[in-house]
Amino acid sequence: MKIPSNAIGFISHERARRSAARGLLGSAGLAVVGASLMIPLASPGLFGGVLLGLILSAIFGTKLLKARRDRARRLPGVVEIGESEISVSTGVTPRRIALARVEDGFSEPSGLVNLRLDDGEVLVFDAGSVDGADRVLQRAGVDVSRRTLRVPLTSAAASQVAGVALASIGIFGLGLAVLFWLMMLSIGVGKLFTSSDLGHELGAFVVLVPSFLALIWGISWLVGALRTPHVVVGADGVTVERASKTSFVPYRDVTLVKVDAHGVRIERKHGSAVLLRTTKSGDAPLPTGEVVPAPNETEGALRQRVLFDRIKQAASENAAPPSVDALDRGNKSLAVWRSEVKRITEQAAGYRSQGLSRALLHELLANGAAPPERRIAVALALGDSQDESDKQRVRIAIDTCADEAVKAALEQAAEGELEEETLELALRPPT
Repeated sequence: MKIPSNAIGFISHERARRSAARGLLGSAGLAVVGASLMIPLASPGLFGGVLLGLILSAIFGTKLLKARRDRARRLPGVVEIGESEISVSTGVTPRRIALARVEDGFSEPSGLVNLRLDDGEVLVFDAGSVDGADRVLQRAGVDVSRRTLRVPLTSAAASQVAGVALASIGIFGLGLAVLFWLMMLSIGVGKLFTSSDLGHELGAFVVLVPSFLALIWGISWLVGALRTPHVVVGADGVTVERASKTSFVPYRDVTLVKVDAHGVRIERKHGSAVLLRTTKSGDAPLPTGEVVPAPNETEGALRQRVLFDRIKQAASENAAPPSVDALDRGNKSLAVWRSEVKRITEQAAGYRSQGLSRALLHELLANGAAPPERRIAVALALGDSQDESDKQRVRIAIDTCADEAVKAALEQAAEGELEEETLELALRPPT
């Protein structure tokens, strides 16, 4: 399988994290050693300035290192997936990767394929479309259980009017305040080594440190608001990765997946609904009807469509089979009840057999000790079946029923003409 691509590259996330951690520890150690050497030689102010400079150099140097290592250089070329290896050609010597090294993979709405290798390195290339990416993942041996879809969502700042600009201004302002406070703390640290009134200096720290930590928290919160969250659609559920936390919604907890004017909404059995927002502030509301590809489709609409289709498909394939309680009418209208029991029996005959089994439906119909409501529900669902076995069992259930009220309800249900009054008579308590 050959895939020509205009963007092929490798990302070494794990290696970058390890390098960044080593850089941070080394820089922090250098800062401490350098500042310690300055203590007997300089004034507290100079000591604080040196300490501040070294710390900032460590932080920003580490960030730059990680950003540089994380960025994949994308080149045009060809990816060829054979029986046992992947060949990556980008105009230089082809790189060959054993298929056995592929741990898992995911696709993105743009058609980008990500294959994660056993050492943490990720092969990234453009397959042209989501369907093309799925075919690549399948060919690479990444089965459905190891295949995910990763889609970027709208950040908290981008979902608000002028949110990005306000968050950026806030970070700048708080950053200046942090620099001032850090200078004050640095001077205070220097005075601890030279002042004879240690109690007074420690008292100043009680005021400075909490306010400094509050400023750091404020910057972290604003940076989190600017970060792009992601949703990962897997085989067992949906993971939403936000700056503040990562949450997981298993398919067994999903009751409804629907399109929303701002993205996709997941209704849950337990907890509040989850909105996967794909639009930014100022974007036109997305259509909430049928989700189909449209000319000049916006990025938000594309993400909505891909997410909705994949989550709905995965949720339906992983839905738990209903219990016999699903046949109970409850507070439903007669029309809704009829529609639901028919859906359950149709699922029972479907490819994945997510409904009640045919054998169980036949057993309920023939069991005179079963609740009449459930027997009537089965007759209601199987009455228009083209299966001769279904017809025969419904007929036997009617002919062998001694309760005239239940018998009448079974007959009407089988003919698709069940009336409310007949059902009430059949379900009234025995006298």
